[in-house]
Amino acid sequence: MIDLLVFPGDVVTTSKKNEKTRISSGLIQNGDNIQSSKVGFVRKDLRKKCLWIDNHQNRYIPSVEDTVIGVITERHSFQYKINIGAPRDAILDALSFEGATKRNKPNLQVGDLVYCRVVVANKHMEPEVSCISLHFKKEWMTGEALFTRLEDGYVFECSLEFARKLLSDDCFILNCLGKYIPFEIAIGLNGRIWVKSSRIVLTIVITNCLLNSQHINNNKRMEQMVRILLDRV
Repeated sequence: MIDLLVFPGDVVTTSKKNEKTRISSGLIQNGDNIQSSKVGFVRKDLRKKCLWIDNHQNRYIPSVEDTVIGVITERHSFQYKINIGAPRDAILDALSFEGATKRNKPNLQVGDLVYCRVVVANKHMEPEVSCISLHFKKEWMTGEALFTRLEDGYVFECSLEFARKLLSDDCFILNCLGKYIPFEIAIGLNGRIWVKSSRIVLTIVITNCLLNSQHINNNKRMEQMVRILLDRV
């Protein structure tokens, strides 16, 4: 990560012909320059070759390729409206699932949770999301698709900053929890986290561990907190 404080209009870096860099929240392309559109710290994921601006923003603004958790608010013949916490509801095409056809597609209901990715993000248009992964090609019927309806489990909200922290490769709290208990998790960059484990009580403990970890900076203390909460189950 890069601890560089920038303001709107600041040039963060210059595009290079032989180097591909994906820009995310808080950055815009202006000719050969990548500029900041908000105040915050420049962050970089070397593995994903992605740059973004990290700050204490509360309202989610969609950015292409963001992974998000949405709630179905309307259903129509060929598309759904889905709340992703943005100023406008997003559109999810009914066929935007791996392997979906007109005769064979998911039947989502109002209130269903969906893990998806942003494919269109423009301030003049409704955002669009999709459940088709660019890299993970499991069909929706197998139940192994990366982007899909989230069944059971528990969803809670957190800061956008914390959600992005959980997605980092060196996230200690997730690695720590994984040592003691198996669980599933979906992390939305819109500040929504979905957790599921074999028992409801364990799901609650995992949720509490994640929420508590926001206020603990020491890894040793964080692991002690995890063990104490798990010992009470």
